[in-house]
Amino acid sequence: MNKKLQNFMNLFSDDDKVVYQAILAKKDWLFVPLFLPGNTMVYMDERNLRHYRLLEAIYDDVLPFDKILLDTKIPVKSDVKLKVESDLKEYRKLVLMDAIPNDNTPFFAEYDFTKLNEETYHALVANFYPCLSVRSLSIDLSLLETSLIEKLKSVMVGKKGEHVLIVDQSVLLNDSLYAPMLRAIHVRPNADPVLQEELRLLCKEKGIIYKEVHYD
Repeated sequence: MNKKLQNFMNLFSDDDKVVYQAILAKKDWLFVPLFLPGNTMVYMDERNLRHYRLLEAIYDDVLPFDKILLDTKIPVKSDVKLKVESDLKEYRKLVLMDAIPNDNTPFFAEYDFTKLNEETYHALVANFYPCLSVRSLSIDLSLLETSLIEKLKSVMVGKKGEHVLIVDQSVLLNDSLYAPMLRAIHVRPNADPVLQEELRLLCKEKGIIYKEVHYD
């Protein structure tokens, strides 16, 4: 079994010592550069005003969490999918990456979790999990509707280098967590010029690093 998946399983042990050791083993997992993929997705508020949620979150020093939807790679019927998503409706997730991939994402926000206050750090560290393939996670589909462990494993489906924070909605405000720890914005040189200028201004205003992403 994958070492980090075993750590996840140990968090749900009936032995308090095993649980404590599992949390202790991941105490530094957050203390590496972590990147949030950027986008310019728009949503409309109740007054029909346009908002760029991620850009506004970066300006406001918050991490924007999302409702949990079951990954399409998990082979379950639609009624099971809806049941699991309903059971997880009180949880929210945030996917972060430990490196910038060579893809078409226009920009990445880099966070330094060492700047977290102790209370926020303790609220997050135990809920920070690696993303793995469906095969590696070995999700028991027969228990998916009844087991919290299998439900949470379903939220961990992702690519190599991705990690997910899974938190109770009650610790968030408007599905966001205040975390003033932005270190840099990494921007593709082929990103929209208007977006590039907006991000330059953001970096200047917040006193953080603006970098262009280049690959050899």
